[in-house]
Amino acid sequence: MYDKPRTVRKRYRAALVGGSARCTWGRLYLGRKETAALAVLIVAELGLNVTTLSEIPVPESLPGTAEAGMPVYRLQLEKRRRAGYRGRFESRNVTDSGADSSGRIITGALEATAHARALLKQLDGDVDRLPIWRQTTPHDAQAYPNAVRIGPFGFGVDEMADGAWARSVDLTGSPLRRMRKTVNVLHRREPGQNTQDTYDSIYVVGEPQAQQAAVSINADEVWSLAPLIANPSAARPGLDWARFPDAVRSQVQLAAWMMINTPLPASVLVGHPSWHSRLGPTGIYHTVLRWQRFTVWLRQKGLGGLHAVTEDVLVSWAGHLARQPGASRGNVTEDLVALTRLWAFDAAGPPRTGLRAADAEEIAQLKGDVEALVGALHQSMMENRLLHQQLSAGAGVVRVLPHPRIEDTPHPGPPDLNAGS
Repeated sequence: MYDKPRTVRKRYRAALVGGSARCTWGRLYLGRKETAALAVLIVAELGLNVTTLSEIPVPESLPGTAEAGMPVYRLQLEKRRRAGYRGRFESRNVTDSGADSSGRIITGALEATAHARALLKQLDGDVDRLPIWRQTTPHDAQAYPNAVRIGPFGFGVDEMADGAWARSVDLTGSPLRRMRKTVNVLHRREPGQNTQDTYDSIYVVGEPQAQQAAVSINADEVWSLAPLIANPSAARPGLDWARFPDAVRSQVQLAAWMMINTPLPASVLVGHPSWHSRLGPTGIYHTVLRWQRFTVWLRQKGLGGLHAVTEDVLVSWAGHLARQPGASRGNVTEDLVALTRLWAFDAAGPPRTGLRAADAEEIAQLKGDVEALVGALHQSMMENRLLHQQLSAGAGVVRVLPHPRIEDTPHPGPPDLNAGS
């Protein structure tokens, strides 16, 4: 099978950079490390499993596509770990539409292995695999696990070739597995040859770069709170800044960043043992939602930003909350506490927007006023219910007291700080 070694004449050695097999006939075929380098390119483009890539048949172009100058290759893939289950075999079409297309690497692989496949036909080889490389000496007698050898050729990408290529470029370990995870998680962002559950639990959750990539930046329209959540079954809310008025968006974003990354100032916690210096992801989400409602209300009132919030504005906002359908002491208090957090983080972060602070007397006064308003609203709702019952019984029309107005009582203070967060 192997010809007697021939000596390259001296006059040709300089052009061939040597007289060994690697420098002569070996130039027609890929070496083991070169095949590993080709595998790196294919994995980087398609995110295939190494075993699947090692056993992939030579792709064929769909009829008429090569003649049109845009070949479409059909890849026949096998996932051996799924033996006996659905999804073991699949096909994938890739198109060579230019230098930046995924099919271009397949065109290059076919060209690089064309000479080897032509010689393999002469050797009556029946192995149909795309990765094929030459060996300078026969290794038929050596114990290569799962090795396939025909004549001077080997097939697939073995771990030794993978490691040899990695060392040649100053890498350690097996780069193909690491690269496949990187490609599928960070670039393709979809399962390759895995189920969605396997992709989520094995690839995404345990991937440090995926966790880092999930961290939102200030320029993002939606800030994901997923990195703050350790429970895989919990909801992963996000802060949608597109719903905030343009005039206050950057101001509220800074306050939200402070709330996520820093504790509530100690001066605000004094006298409130039930308050938490930090909120969980759900608490952050609902607090920002309450900020959103406040800023939308500011825009409706024609106020341009947080610097325009005065004592009278806070009083009007408290009354607006108390008059909403379904208002209760708990709901109104939570809105006022959220507004207090906005003031606290605005005051702690640079630069301040000028959102007005409040002293203890104003806080106590506003708390009493809000409770009185909500109580009056509750009484009004009870009278409405009584009216409905009387009308149903045919007792005639009973005049119902109108909803109390916020202007009916003075409200000199800002939000309530005495309620639990």
